[in-house]
Amino acid sequence: MAAILGYNNLNYDYLLKNCYSANRFARKGAGRASFGKADLLSIDSSALEKISKNLQAISYDKDNGKQIFNNAKALIETYNNTVGSADKLESKELERNMKKVKQFVKDHRNVLESVGIKISASGKMELKKEKMLATGSEKMRKVLSGDFAKNMEKYAKKLQSVSKKLLIEEAAKKSREEEKKSMELMGPEFGSASPSSIDYYA
Repeated sequence: MAAILGYNNLNYDYLLKNCYSANRFARKGAGRASFGKADLLSIDSSALEKISKNLQAISYDKDNGKQIFNNAKALIETYNNTVGSADKLESKELERNMKKVKQFVKDHRNVLESVGIKISASGKMELKKEKMLATGSEKMRKVLSGDFAKNMEKYAKKLQSVSKKLLIEEAAKKSREEEKKSMELMGPEFGSASPSSIDYYA
């Protein structure tokens, strides 16, 4: 069983940029700080969907080790980013969906760890590089390209749907706050004054 050796980190950066093509600034820590919480969830879950599709589409030939490795590594990063952005939001619907996602990953813990993807107590993924590089390409295909990637794609799409609802709610809340602030600046008398009486003796 041939190991997936010969990976190239230069290709990884290019791959991740494509996953975050919607907004590449959201990829790195400094850039992420400039986005709203719901925005980040939308961007991260979109990136997770893209890499899930990639895992179903790439060749798992033994000579394609670097692409297999880079896509598996991108899965870990986009998944962890999605979990991180979701954890910062308060939403019952989001909480329910994230519980399903984390349980799904937990249910696959053994097979994922067998190819070098460790699952932490928080539900996030951790790359075990040496173990993954020693794994055969056929085993990587069996673990990552089938039902796992299809279901991860499905969950990512659902999270995008939830994030859109949260963005609408955020926009409505901001509009209400701006309207309230505007009314306060106009003063308490605004809108409450009665029509002036006519002075017939002027």
